[in-house]
Amino acid sequence: MKKWCFWLMAGVVAAGTWWAGVCFGGEMEQETEAEEVEISEEALRAEIGDAEAAWRLMERVRSGVPQVPLAMEATIKALSGTGRTLGKVRANVTYRPDVEDPAVRRATYALLAEDGREEEAVMSIRLPRGGDDAPEFRYECPPGTAAAVPDLFAPVGGTDVCWMELSFSFLFWARPRIVGVEVLRKRWTCQVVELEVPAGMGGGEDGWNRLRLWVAPAYGAVVQGVALRGEEEVKRFEVESVTRVRQTYMVSDMLVRDLAKGTRSRLKIGGLELLAPDYTPEQRAVLDAPVAW
Repeated sequence: MKKWCFWLMAGVVAAGTWWAGVCFGGEMEQETEAEEVEISEEALRAEIGDAEAAWRLMERVRSGVPQVPLAMEATIKALSGTGRTLGKVRANVTYRPDVEDPAVRRATYALLAEDGREEEAVMSIRLPRGGDDAPEFRYECPPGTAAAVPDLFAPVGGTDVCWMELSFSFLFWARPRIVGVEVLRKRWTCQVVELEVPAGMGGGEDGWNRLRLWVAPAYGAVVQGVALRGEEEVKRFEVESVTRVRQTYMVSDMLVRDLAKGTRSRLKIGGLELLAPDYTPEQRAVLDAPVAW
């Protein structure tokens, strides 16, 4: 049976972005309880330093990126120390096959004005199929007018989330390394994966050159991430809630902390809409039903 998958955490930190995925077959059936894949900690530790194992792990995470046209809504809220919203950025997001190469997917983020309707800027990202290719960014500001790509590590709209995090494009960086195994929050046994920022993609004073991800192989999902500048931890991403459709997971709420500035923002993903094909109300109810992870 052909499968259509969506992985978002993202996101990303989907991320998980952090995105983990929405996956369903050609015919949707009643949701059943997903069983966690049992993998021994000893087996996971045996893969430390194994380049092929690291690639397979990240390929499993990446495999949920949408295979069919799909739309969603992303909202970033800058928070005070007490959780009060200080500012908000909204974006409409679509995933479609690339026109030139249908096997490659393109994510498009349309930043919205304060009224929530008028587009202020559009970022289009070509997600590679693998290998040493890096994601390609194209920026239009105002929409329809080509502009220089902004610093991908700079905050978007005064929040703590940058384009690199919002797009979860780091999942497609080459040469991942498994550097350890850690039990996270007394719940997930994770393999710790490190990735280097691709050459020419490093940012300015807000940039980082290395990313560490905690991936739960039992789910094929990223549940936490830390960005580093040298050996200094400058950002932390934590998945706080997910939704599940059948046997895969999608990040719906992620907290991003800027450790250097001592600030934080929340990224929420919702409004998931399949642009093709059409589904019955019963199938849509299964798709939209939130499930605690």
